[in-house]
Amino acid sequence: MRLFWWNAVPNLGDTLTWLLLRGYGFEVQWAPPEQADWVGIGSVLGWFDGFTGTVWGSGRGGSDLPPPDLTKAKVLALRGQETRSLVKGGEDAVLGDPALLISDFIQPERGIYTALVPHHKDQDRQRALYPDATFVDVTGPMDEALATIAGAERVISSSLHGLVLADAFGIPRKWELFEGDLGGGFFKFLDYGSVMGRRDPGQWYTPTAPLVDAVRSDLRGCLAEQVAA
Repeated sequence: MRLFWWNAVPNLGDTLTWLLLRGYGFEVQWAPPEQADWVGIGSVLGWFDGFTGTVWGSGRGGSDLPPPDLTKAKVLALRGQETRSLVKGGEDAVLGDPALLISDFIQPERGIYTALVPHHKDQDRQRALYPDATFVDVTGPMDEALATIAGAERVISSSLHGLVLADAFGIPRKWELFEGDLGGGFFKFLDYGSVMGRRDPGQWYTPTAPLVDAVRSDLRGCLAEQVAA
């Protein structure tokens, strides 16, 4: 499949779709939006107005632009309710971020440490705030970052996918607010929280196992239905 993911800067969250789809047995190659036939994880739907391919768990980057037209696309899943309210099409889509499925492929070796997962623009600030935490570089090697997050007993993150990956492994996590340039502010956090439970920055939270299992099942199910079709 020709899959788009944002790759202007190396960033863990944006690379997870191809990792998941390859894990499920798909042959994947990167393509720009105008040539892609699949799009997945990330705040990327602003580039897909009029898309005719398959959408699996994508989100809007914010609420300030006109709704992209997805009425001709196969919208399997959208990241959250906020995104669904701001696109044309996808009314029956599953809701959730497919990064929750990463635990299908990683068996964690649990340690006794707090994983610190800053947004790639927020690394220096967070490392100064939490000098005793185990730093996770979201721009570095994917395998190393995933193993460190999966093995933690707690996760602190100003990166959305630090929180999503914590939820995938049932790890208590805290959203550390970063007020820098996130391109859409906190929209993506609220969008994800509309499915998994909203919590304010600074609060520890772990979604219930039944909720996580239900969202994961829906995300797997819509993917399987598309393959069967």
